[in-house]
Amino acid sequence: MADLNDSLSLQEYVSCLSLSALPRIVRVCSGVYFQGSIYEISGNEVSLSTGDLVKIISFELQKVTCVDSHSGTSVDLPLNFSGHFGLIPDMVYSSIEEIGNKFTNCKDRQSFSFASKVDLMFNKHLIKALEPILWRGLSSDCKYAKCITREEYGNVCIKIPLTLKGEFYECEEEQKVYSLSEILQSTVLLKQRLTCSIVSRHSFVLTPVYEVQAIMQLRPNIVKIPSHLEVDVIDVTSECKDVKFIQTQMLHQVLEHEDDFPVVAELLDAPEPITLFKNGWVASLQKGEKIIFHEKASSLKILTSSMKGKKEGRYFLISSNYKGKFKRRPREFATAYDLLSCLKTDLKLRVVVTKDCDCYEEEFPSLCVGDRLNVDSRMNMIDSVDGAAQQTDVVVCTRQCDDEEGEKDEFEEIMLPLHVEGRFVEEITDNRRYTINDIVEKFKLPCDFKVVVKDSTMPNDILGSFTYLRLEEIIEVPFIVSSLLSEPDICFDIPLTWFNVSLFFTEDSPAVPKKRTSISIVEEVMDSFYYNLRKLLPSNGPPPPRPPKRQSLKKPATPMEAHKKTPRQLSSSYPLPDPSGRTYPKPEAKPPPPFPRKPVGRLRSISSPNNYVPSPVMKQMATIKTSKDDDAAAHENDYEQIDDVLQSTIQKMNATLLHY
Repeated sequence: MADLNDSLSLQEYVSCLSLSALPRIVRVCSGVYFQGSIYEISGNEVSLSTGDLVKIISFELQKVTCVDSHSGTSVDLPLNFSGHFGLIPDMVYSSIEEIGNKFTNCKDRQSFSFASKVDLMFNKHLIKALEPILWRGLSSDCKYAKCITREEYGNVCIKIPLTLKGEFYECEEEQKVYSLSEILQSTVLLKQRLTCSIVSRHSFVLTPVYEVQAIMQLRPNIVKIPSHLEVDVIDVTSECKDVKFIQTQMLHQVLEHEDDFPVVAELLDAPEPITLFKNGWVASLQKGEKIIFHEKASSLKILTSSMKGKKEGRYFLISSNYKGKFKRRPREFATAYDLLSCLKTDLKLRVVVTKDCDCYEEEFPSLCVGDRLNVDSRMNMIDSVDGAAQQTDVVVCTRQCDDEEGEKDEFEEIMLPLHVEGRFVEEITDNRRYTINDIVEKFKLPCDFKVVVKDSTMPNDILGSFTYLRLEEIIEVPFIVSSLLSEPDICFDIPLTWFNVSLFFTEDSPAVPKKRTSISIVEEVMDSFYYNLRKLLPSNGPPPPRPPKRQSLKKPATPMEAHKKTPRQLSSSYPLPDPSGRTYPKPEAKPPPPFPRKPVGRLRSISSPNNYVPSPVMKQMATIKTSKDDDAAAHENDYEQIDDVLQSTIQKMNATLLHY
């Protein structure tokens, strides 16, 4: 393991890298950051902790920051900055070895010049103070620095011991300028103070900021980290070259790798919840299970509900690959609006009325059980209510009725307001058999069918046991054809939207079976998931209209008026509807008038007498009570006459109460 002393800041490490040397693996060792913290970086949530391994796969220069040495302010230079920079070599070195260690490890500085603050004497050669000395390399025993100095008769090669102490400066033999790209490619120049009249009057230091693209363990995507993040790292590429970095993916991201199908992935957790379908393959999606993703499913899924006798309904997703045959079943409609919503321009809807319906508006007819209607179109009419014009949407129908002799059918055009409630059953003369693809193309969902020919490719086609199937909606979420790695020929369709599960791709070679068997042609859906799914699906249309507002309630039609209104009499058991939606029974005989109420006198407070002390007043009250009981039948609604003595007593008690 690399020593902690060899650690570098992420900024320094990236500045020394070249794209040709990638990828590199580093370990986070320390840094000025919140321990185990989470950074929100460019939309990526990144947490860095001590010991984390990071595989750097690329980096890109984002900006160059110029920090003023005098004021500490900073500005960002554009990456296409065309100005040139001058070097201020102001760093002091205490020995020849120190200055050599800085530059000899830099490939971009094979030779450089330095100067001494005082005069130096070597082998009778005098090197004056501040005279440039050209570094050419190290001797074979690495104890001396091979240098070149200028004298009166030309250049002289000398050897200077690396242990020589003093004050040495980096210098330039001639004033040289550098471009921005040259400085960015030199780790030595990036540490030097620079000058540029275009940028500032003072010296400054350039700091490049890179966006580091890296892979981390169990991260879903490539992590993007800014290089100036205060984190120290150690290069551990040689030690961790066999480490495999696992990139997690969410199930809904699998289609991004569709070009690589078939692929094998391992589940990192089980889908939650697993109670979407009643099929057995859902229970096999457990943590650690390996799955083959073959292709994106090309078949449609139709949400279907069913009823078998009086039992509760069951719910299915039927694939368009289903090979069974269907026959139409009559639909039932509760309102005239439902009739209109199911009408197509290329399909005439014919229904039979199975419940009496009386429209109290004079301009609209009533309906009787057995009426046959051809639903034609929709129309907007204007009627008058208490002298005010009101628009009403109506359904135009043709009603078939018999003549007076009952031998010949007659047809009359009637109009029904959309809010009229009744019971209409569709008349069907179509005995053709349809495939599920025919139904999707020719009919408007929802519509009712029954399976008359089961799918022979399925070992047990449960759809044939139901009296009717209502095909409700086409499900447009993406599915992917999958199978277990242990059973590659048994396939099922996974909905990418409804399963929230994480996984990662493995290097396993998927088996390609010659023939695949799908077990997802008919998927039974759990009841709770069906109702949640219905909430997410868009509605087929706007809600039905409300009844028109009426300022006054019209008087119900008499039997004679109802007979004039419709050729058939209404059923006597049918309750009379109210425009507000309530229903009332038919009126019977007029009820008797109530008994007149007794007049209510002023309330008085009377104390209860003592029952154990005989008094004239008590005797009088007893006499009055007896007389009252005898004459109760004759004077049931009259008040009793009170004796003068009792009346006098009551007046005295009232006067006493008023006094207090």
